[in-house]
Amino acid sequence: MIGLLLGLLLAVFFVGLHDWQPSRLVHAGPPFTDRQLAPETLYVGDAADAFDGQFYYRMTRGPFATSTAVDGVRFDLPALRSARLGYPLLAWLLSGGTARLAPFALIAVNVTAFGILAWLGAVLASMSGRHASWGLLLVAYPGFVYTIAFDLAELTVASFIVGAIVAHRHQRFLLAGSLFAAALVTKESAFVVVGSYCLAWLIQRLRSDSAEPATVRSLGALAIPLVVVTAWQLVGREWWGEFPLLSSSGKNMRVPFTGLAQVWSRFWPPTSADNLFRLAMVLFLAAVTLGAGMVVRASSARLAEKLAWGFAAVLATMMSEFPFAGATSFMRGTTELYLLSVIVVLGADVPRSAQLRSAFAVGSTGAFALTVVAEASKVS
Repeated sequence: MIGLLLGLLLAVFFVGLHDWQPSRLVHAGPPFTDRQLAPETLYVGDAADAFDGQFYYRMTRGPFATSTAVDGVRFDLPALRSARLGYPLLAWLLSGGTARLAPFALIAVNVTAFGILAWLGAVLASMSGRHASWGLLLVAYPGFVYTIAFDLAELTVASFIVGAIVAHRHQRFLLAGSLFAAALVTKESAFVVVGSYCLAWLIQRLRSDSAEPATVRSLGALAIPLVVVTAWQLVGREWWGEFPLLSSSGKNMRVPFTGLAQVWSRFWPPTSADNLFRLAMVLFLAAVTLGAGMVVRASSARLAEKLAWGFAAVLATMMSEFPFAGATSFMRGTTELYLLSVIVVLGADVPRSAQLRSAFAVGSTGAFALTVVAEASKVS
């Protein structure tokens, strides 16, 4: 309930900043949204304000539409955008497919996901021997400010991923597999977690003394997301002439640290408020990753969760210069890294682990508040 209330307050805050027009959180604008063809219920701003929420709005109006434009909005990368079905499909169901309710539905799904993620965090905290309130760390990620303020999908995919982790810990393998599949068709970044569970299964199969023996049921559960995402990729290939996963592969990944190095001037020297903010967020993410790395071996987190944390940390260094061009993009790209870092730290029971958890709480809350202030100042 605390998480749900916080998510609602955050959404109301940003809608209020936008003159109480919920559709402004879509951030629709040229060249991908035509003001003449858009419905009256959709606010269309300038090109400088346009962002990815407009593509989720398009899918909320027609999640399976393959026409060039829907409600005046066209895709920049049709195969990739249409593959990210989870978030807009939920909003489509909630809105009943009506244009008037679509902006409200996008906000409602994110607020609900915020509350669900907090609840799942409470469950994980309790399983790790911590007070349930530590679960709020999962929703204290600064990147979620952008998710709500820009009608994006990170809260939805995070809820599916953490829900699958909780279900798998309870050996609810069918539910875990279904949630992993939902995560993969919401955003492809969930592969870092699903792939880690597959690798962990193989390692446990080879280790006869494993404390978490592999089972046929757990393997079957992992087959569900792989079958679903393969089928969905084939559908994307049929609709758009290319596989969604390959449509932007050369745009988002580079040799480790080269992407950040190419745009380092946006971070250092911190001669502007934007540069200072970006630098603060990079340092925050580095501190979170380092903190989890200090206790990952001693953490009670499962092998698959530790592997996923490691792969997410490596992939974060491989982001291209494009996500690092703005705080919004690279904070979105490190969602899984933050979630897994929190899970690792919650499971740590080593000297000074209490201080580490407290540092996570203070750092995350401070970074979250700073992001709210930074984004609000841009709007105002």
